[in-house]
Amino acid sequence: MLDVSWGDLIYYLGDDPHTKSIVIYMESIGEARSFLSAAREVAMTKPIIVLKAGRTEAAAQAATSHTGALAGSDEVLNAAFRRCGVLRVDNISDLFDMAEVLSKQPKLPQGNRLTILTNAGGPGVIATDAFIQGGGKLAEITPETKAKLDQILPPHWSHGNPVDILGDADCDRYAQALEVTADDPNSDATLVILTPQAMSQPTETAAKLIACAQNHTKPIMASWMGGESVAPAMHALNDAAIPTFSYPDTAAHIFNYMCRYSNNLRALYETPSCPPTPTNLPPIGSGCNKFLPKQGRRGAIY
Repeated sequence: MLDVSWGDLIYYLGDDPHTKSIVIYMESIGEARSFLSAAREVAMTKPIIVLKAGRTEAAAQAATSHTGALAGSDEVLNAAFRRCGVLRVDNISDLFDMAEVLSKQPKLPQGNRLTILTNAGGPGVIATDAFIQGGGKLAEITPETKAKLDQILPPHWSHGNPVDILGDADCDRYAQALEVTADDPNSDATLVILTPQAMSQPTETAAKLIACAQNHTKPIMASWMGGESVAPAMHALNDAAIPTFSYPDTAAHIFNYMCRYSNNLRALYETPSCPPTPTNLPPIGSGCNKFLPKQGRRGAIY
C-alpha cells in the first residue's frame, strides 16, 4: 500500500484546476483526522461525493477480507460526512450523476420544497412518489400563484402541485407557467417534465426553459422523456448547465441529494453554541456542589 491517505488525495485534487468534482469509493476511512480536515477545507470550493461501501455486516466483512481495514461505524461516518461538507450517495449511478450536476450547477436549493411542472399527470405522480419517499416536500402553491396560473392555463389544469398544464401545452404555455411557479415564494426549485405528445415542442420548450433559468436564482431541473425524439433538446439543456434526466423519478431523487448537499455545506459555517451558564447553583461546598472545583491561585483545584 502507498503511504497516501484520503486527506492527501483530497488536498491534491482540491488544488488541481482541471478537477471539478471529487468522487471517492471508500471501504474504510483510514486516518480520520486527515480526511476530515482536508474535506472541510476543500468542500467549500469543490464538491466531494463519497460512495462508502460496507453498510451491511456481510459487505463490511467482505471489505475487511480484501483490504484488512475495519469498515467502522456507519452512523458515525454519516455524521462526520455531514459535518465536513461531504455528500454520501447510495450507488454508482448516483455517484456520477451528482458529480456532473454539482460540477456545472452553481445554484443550490435553499430548502427542500419542490414544484413539479408537467404536461402529463402520470410522470408528475411518479416524480412525487420518488421525491417524498426520499425526504422531500412538495411546495404548497400560494393563492397568488394559483390565481396567476388560472389566467394563463386551461380551466382543467390540476390546480395544485404537481402543476399539470395538460397534454396540449406548447412552448409558450410552458414558459408562462414556469415564470409564475419559479417566482412562488413557497418554492425552492422547479422540476419541468415534458412527455412527447401531439402538441409537444421539445426543442422549442427547452430553449424557453433555458432563457427562464438564466433569469432566476432558484434551481431549475428538467426531465425530457422520449429517448431519441428529444435528444437534441436534452443536449441543449445540458449544455446550458441545466440538470436533465430521461426519467422524472431520477430527477426527483437527484434533487433530494442536492438538498442534502446544500445542508451539508451550510453546516460547515455553523459554530457550536455554548450551553447557558447556570445562575441558580447553591454556594460551593454545600450539597451536591461540594464536588465542584474551588479556585486556587493557578486555576481550578480539586
